[in-house]
Amino acid sequence: MDKLVTLVLLVVLIFVSCGYTPPENHQFLLEMHGSIYFPVWSPSGRIYFLVELGDLTEAMGSLWVCDTLGKNVHQLLPGHYFGYLAISNDGSKLTLTCGEVFEGGPLIITDSVGSSIDTIPTSEPKVVSAKFSYDGSKIYYYAWGGDSNGFYRANIDGTDEEFLQGGRNYPVFFDITPGGRIIKISEETVCALSPNDSTIVCWAHFPVSEWGRYELHMRYLTTQTDSVLNVKPYKSSEASFPYWAPHGNKIIFTATERGGFEGTWGGWNLWILDLTK
Repeated sequence: MDKLVTLVLLVVLIFVSCGYTPPENHQFLLEMHGSIYFPVWSPSGRIYFLVELGDLTEAMGSLWVCDTLGKNVHQLLPGHYFGYLAISNDGSKLTLTCGEVFEGGPLIITDSVGSSIDTIPTSEPKVVSAKFSYDGSKIYYYAWGGDSNGFYRANIDGTDEEFLQGGRNYPVFFDITPGGRIIKISEETVCALSPNDSTIVCWAHFPVSEWGRYELHMRYLTTQTDSVLNVKPYKSSEASFPYWAPHGNKIIFTATERGGFEGTWGGWNLWILDLTK
């Protein structure tokens, strides 16, 4: 009998030690059939995101939406066409690129329910990333593939396009300040400026092993210092695609659990980090 009790206790101990509980300030939101990327948080309480069934490095997904509890999930724009997503400050407009996430393509604008789609004419063929101006009247974008790679600004109907500054023949992700200043960390680093314009949250790839991993970092603009966010929804986590809640007290991000050499277990799921806890 004593041996049986000892065996049961040993099994329980092994199970407990192998289990993992995320930190208290982590909230699991949503898992889809595939990987979630480029989530954005609307002031209306809706969260928009793209879903890709394959490799995120070559992602082309469809547009989905849910609420802040991960409920009322439905598709807005079907098909696997979109590589990038951004939202206007008032939540009334969305912009997407049609092409692989690191390749780019035509730029479109739609409303918050996906009922209208306008293609924006651009002088360069491949738009990789885009942001609305703070009042929503203009759109900034990084385009490449022709003779004048770099940052552009235009009205949201595509008129009055301006070339702002040059760039490499390489995908670039960025954000903008209320005054229209372009902010970027590095070419392939997805970043988002906080609602109070003081802090950037971004992902970063660190070669801590043979294949490295993705972490979330904060950069404080007043001091130009960085810190690593304690983001660990899984025992062996990778985190990416961060975006601020409208009030700046939470960050939405995607995460996956790394398993094996250069492998992952499952897709990239949607999580919320509560900065008040």
